[in-house]
Amino acid sequence: MILCDKNRTFRDKPMFSHMPIIQGIFYGATQRGARLSELCSAIGIKAEDLGDSEIKVPFDQSCKTWECSVRLTGDNLLGLHLGETSTMSVLGIVGNLMQSSPDLLLGYLTIDSRKMLFLPALSF
Repeated sequence: MILCDKNRTFRDKPMFSHMPIIQGIFYGATQRGARLSELCSAIGIKAEDLGDSEIKVPFDQSCKTWECSVRLTGDNLLGLHLGETSTMSVLGIVGNLMQSSPDLLLGYLTIDSRKMLFLPALSF
């Protein structure tokens, strides 16, 4: 569950996604028929910015990324289909912690014990 207020802030800080996550969604959507130029135009991101891992994409724009990707691919299960081929490393250090765990339970326990360091706005 995401714990934020109506202004999409958590502890007075705006919520965001890192650009590599948006890039991964766009990559999957284009593999399923969406045009990159349409995706970028629809959410207001320049294609050349997709490779910049330092860019923080505002929460509303991140949500719009999913909405536009689903609409332009016509795949209501896009998130599930991307999950079939993605690795946890797309989530950065959090994903690497999970991926390096020997089993699923330990992966969840590892994330749960360290979530406040990386994901303070999430509750499992």
